[in-house]
Amino acid sequence: MRYAVVIEKAEHNYSAYVPDLPGCVTTGDTVAETLRLIGEAIELHLEGMQEDGEAIPSPTTRAAYVSSYFASIGRKGGVARAARMTPAQRSASARKAGRIGGKAGGRGRRKAQPE
Repeated sequence: MRYAVVIEKAEHNYSAYVPDLPGCVTTGDTVAETLRLIGEAIELHLEGMQEDGEAIPSPTTRAAYVSSYFASIGRKGGVARAARMTPAQRSASARKAGRIGGKAGGRGRRKAQPE
């Protein structure tokens, strides 16, 4: 089974946990080390659950990265449409809306007109 893992940067190291396996956590000095250690932690966690006669939970957590571009579209009610668009379609849509191509300032604001 494949479980989603969350890796967070702490002040001096990295930490990781598995949302579907409460209590399955680790820390490491680097992301690579943290990934290796969380893999070992998952194995040990599942072995312990089996030894204790507990049911092994199916992975249910899903992870995705969401850009600020999609967040801004969401405020305008176009999340589903934007998620299905190719990068070229998103660019064409942004150009048509005046967000790129010199017609708008940052984040969709109109550029100030020189006086």
